[in-house]
Amino acid sequence: MSETVEAPPPLLAPRAAAWFGALLLAVVTVVVAFTILDHPKAATLESFSQTSAVGDVEFYVPPDPPLAVPEPVLTWQGRAWAPANYDKAKIDDPEMQRVAIDEASGLTIYQPLAKGAAGGHFIKIAIGEYLRIEPR
Repeated sequence: MSETVEAPPPLLAPRAAAWFGALLLAVVTVVVAFTILDHPKAATLESFSQTSAVGDVEFYVPPDPPLAVPEPVLTWQGRAWAPANYDKAKIDDPEMQRVAIDEASGLTIYQPLAKGAAGGHFIKIAIGEYLRIEPR
């Protein structure tokens, strides 16, 4: 009794591995291509805006000697704004919120964030120092 032994069917593993490798390579290629094409648009999609006085380097330089009646230094909301007086208010920069920017002078108008702090509008004269302004 001799039995014939049949050969096992050919393995599909090498063919399946080749297909899987080709598919993986194609997916990686598409991801890399999309990343390269999308990279220039990232700068337009991502933006950062500082809403406090931190980093603001546009300072108003008060006249020396101080004027008896301060002159207007900026225009905002259709009105001229001038320092109320030349007394410095010491307020930490992170505690000041940007309200507006006068394009003509480049000065920024701030309001204090803290409710207990002195209210009103201010312009920056140095780091942590402000002058109260009022409309004329």
